Amino acid sequence: MRARQAEAPAPRRRGQLPFSAVPEPPKPDAAFIGRCARCKAPLKLNVREKAHRAGRFLYEVMSGRYAGHELAWSDGEHVRVNCPKCGRPMHLERLGGVEKLEVPCDVRCLAATGSKCECGCGGANHGRWHLG
Repeated sequence: MRARQAEAPAPRRRGQLPFSAVPEPPKPDAAFIGRCARCKAPLKLNVREKAHRAGRFLYEVMSGRYAGHELAWSDGEHVRVNCPKCGRPMHLERLGGVEKLEVPCDVRCLAATGSKCECGCGGANHGRWHLG
């Protein structure tokens, strides 16, 4: 009887990392969502906390057109940014989610502009269509 030969792994392309070596993107610490009072443009920002001092927070935006930008010191519940459509100041509120498995996540959640989410995603998909 012949001994079975082990299958050789598929050759990797130059510069390609093995699957296990690919780092996962960092998860956001918080999300802020809102709508411009003037032009009604919606905006959602996924952020991570960069610094914390005396009850004030400094956040860095993780994705979208504002990726890498720092948001001004905030109280942790509200941030102020310029509207991407009209350029006027707009206020965003911290997204709060309550996971309710009996309520399915659907288009109403994906297109939402309010800061409260009560569906199966627990806020993970809330306002996803408005990531800026």
